[in-house]
Amino acid sequence: MKKTLCAIVMLALLASPVFAQGPFTDVPTDHWAYQAVDQLVKDGIIVGYPDGTFGGKRAMTRFEFAQALARAIPVIVDQAIKPVPPTPPAGVSQAEVDAVKARVATLEAAKPEVTKADLAAIQKMVDEFKDELTAMGVDIDALKRDVADLNKRLTALEEEVRRVKIGGTVNVSGVFERERDGSAVDRDERDLHGDDDLLQDITMVKEIDITIDARISDKATAHALLSAGDYLNYLNGVDDYDGGERATTQSDLPDPTDAEGQIVFPYYAYLDWNLGPGALTVGRFPMMWSPYTVKKIDVDSYTVNQKTDTGDYPLDGIKGAWKFGGVGLQLVAAKTDMNAFLVNGLTSQSDAGLYDTGVFNDNGGAAFGGLGSINQIAGGRITIGTPLKGTLSGTYLRGSEDGVVEQAQLVGADLNFQLGNITIGGEWAETTLTDTTVLDDDNTALDANLGIGLGSLGLKAGWKSIGHNFTAPGSWDKLGRWTNPTNIEGPYVDLKYGLGANISLVAAAEFLSGKDDVVGLPSEIDEEDDDVKYYTAGLKWGMSSSTSIDLGLEWVKWEPSGLTDTDEKYITIGLGHQFNPNMMAKIGYQIVDFDTGSDGHSYDSSDYKGDVAVAQFMVKF
Repeated sequence: MKKTLCAIVMLALLASPVFAQGPFTDVPTDHWAYQAVDQLVKDGIIVGYPDGTFGGKRAMTRFEFAQALARAIPVIVDQAIKPVPPTPPAGVSQAEVDAVKARVATLEAAKPEVTKADLAAIQKMVDEFKDELTAMGVDIDALKRDVADLNKRLTALEEEVRRVKIGGTVNVSGVFERERDGSAVDRDERDLHGDDDLLQDITMVKEIDITIDARISDKATAHALLSAGDYLNYLNGVDDYDGGERATTQSDLPDPTDAEGQIVFPYYAYLDWNLGPGALTVGRFPMMWSPYTVKKIDVDSYTVNQKTDTGDYPLDGIKGAWKFGGVGLQLVAAKTDMNAFLVNGLTSQSDAGLYDTGVFNDNGGAAFGGLGSINQIAGGRITIGTPLKGTLSGTYLRGSEDGVVEQAQLVGADLNFQLGNITIGGEWAETTLTDTTVLDDDNTALDANLGIGLGSLGLKAGWKSIGHNFTAPGSWDKLGRWTNPTNIEGPYVDLKYGLGANISLVAAAEFLSGKDDVVGLPSEIDEEDDDVKYYTAGLKWGMSSSTSIDLGLEWVKWEPSGLTDTDEKYITIGLGHQFNPNMMAKIGYQIVDFDTGSDGHSYDSSDYKGDVAVAQFMVKF
């Protein structure tokens, strides 16, 4: 036990004798060493002098210390480790999750307080006092076997505790909204309600995500992310989360007593096998490659949530990853519509984006390749290390839709490297169809940038060109409500600057124009003479090590040829507080202001104004 070991060290410091039994009249209860001496007595390691004293000021002989050591080791061996409970059955049902959590709690409680470093120290003491212990009649070989056995049992228990890890996140959010003028819509395409009263329309969202990592063998590990609550239902009508059970009010949520209700949903559930230079993944696993190839759109800009923030798609299938020297290879084949909340698979645009028609290109669909939806995909990605701390990657992806002969193909390449304080990056991608030439023109995306760091200043400038027929399941840009803009080209710049120890400024601007005339398609930029300017700026002030205030402005200035300008603005203020590494809260308030000018705009034909307030509390465990 740790207390016993600490007491032994204290024993050496105090030079305590160990020959007689009785209370210690020379160690008052307020003495700084009283607790250590008391622990040694309780464990039967010291007994004091015949006159009832401890003799703490007297120098201890090697023989006296050896006798204390001989008494201490059996105490440690007998009490350090408790029996390990039996292994629970495998599975991911709620009852089994509770059982696994209880097992981990038991293991944590049973975790030995003696460490391998402690055992090494005991072994050194046994070696040092070998002669004295032998003279006392102690079997040194048996003593060493006890210490070795204790070390073996400790190692086994440590491995058992590491075998199953359970964690999670509890998220509770309140969303308050108000429509002050016109048919207002927030930045994520939600309709605002609650006329004239910010408290008139309140949505409460509650969720718990449980993560399970279980080591099955030296080469196999199981992973799961179980989601319980109404967050996925809340996303209904916001993006492609439009399958499964839908809810508009709390009473519409699935009945938790109903076996059919998806109150606990396996968002991820997969197995990893280590195959030497590579690994194989089977099940429902996360996948993301690059912004212009495979990256899930973040459809919830108001709260923090791992399912929407990471850019990962949940795919059902098999994935292999290998690394040979400086070359990495990934291969994947998967179904994309088996997740009840993401039945549209890999998409190019948010399903509930600006246009309900789902027409974004000459092929007519919103999914990857202009199809109506993507049900299954196969492809690969290769990454090669380059000089100057860089990487060069190539991507190929093929997707299909049930009942449709036409298949979509996506090829891409991205390069990043660093030269001193200068970074250079770029990505190119192209979408085609296998049986027709519908998307053979204006079907590429190109984005190149150059960055430099100068002390507290970080600056990046680039240029992008995205054809109106480019349709990839990525997430490359967002101009106000317009996600993944196409038929645009022009320069952009990003800036980060530290104004002081606790204040930082971030800003960005894009100066884009129409790439081609695409009259007939509902694009925000459908002529070469159309322009759009995008500005965003944010100021963050760290009031303390745990509390910060954020101020933000986002302004999209639409300049269609022959029409008056339209202004789309979002003004945001936020307060965040980190109670500890596992607990945080944030409060945000946003003003929405849309001014169409006198000619209207394809978003909406009239002006609107609204307000959104969000309060979020998150706990990790």
